[in-house]
Amino acid sequence: MKCTRSSITNRITYEHRHKPAKTRPARRAAGWVSKEMFPFQSRWFETQNGQTMHYIDEGRGEPIVFVHGNPTWSFEFRHLILGLHDSYRCIAMDHIGFGLSSCSGSDKDYHPRAHAEHLHGLMDKLGLENITLFLTDWGGPIGLDFARRRPERVRRLIIANTWAWPVSGDPHFVRFSSIMSSRIGRFLIRRLNIFVNIVLPKAVGDRSIMTMRSPMSSPAAVT
Repeated sequence: MKCTRSSITNRITYEHRHKPAKTRPARRAAGWVSKEMFPFQSRWFETQNGQTMHYIDEGRGEPIVFVHGNPTWSFEFRHLILGLHDSYRCIAMDHIGFGLSSCSGSDKDYHPRAHAEHLHGLMDKLGLENITLFLTDWGGPIGLDFARRRPERVRRLIIANTWAWPVSGDPHFVRFSSIMSSRIGRFLIRRLNIFVNIVLPKAVGDRSIMTMRSPMSSPAAVT
């Protein structure tokens, strides 16, 4: 399992390899994270399978839980959290293999079902009720799984740029997933950071808001 952080807003991409599962310690003292741009206290949650999930928990009041997608992390919600934390309790986690969370050597830890279970675990640990879920990209199906299973704990859904239905029969998703999971796709992700260099900019209207890349100069910089 190799992780790379040479990405816009230090976003993470990953390459799955068939290796024995192992836990990689989270970067608890990540010097590449700007305190001016991300002025929040890092917190840590150990998942059911021994991974270390990074999250932030700012403010007081009814909780808003921000759930990101691929290849982003909690950094993308920083402006919303700064604007809302005076009136709401704002919580944003990094999925396993993203942001400041640990990387796993098991492919299973990167499936949406696993991310959903990790989110359930964090919600239970924090004892959250009357939750507003803010969901983007893959955060949609991941967060909606919690809403489906625990509707009594969810007060509002804010759904942005995501989906809530099976995509296994959608030609676009099937073709894209086949390419990205192929040997060529993994090379493009691993060596050329295609998600961050090409895919993500196409999804952003105003590219001037995209922040600087991290100092990780090569895939081998984070192992």
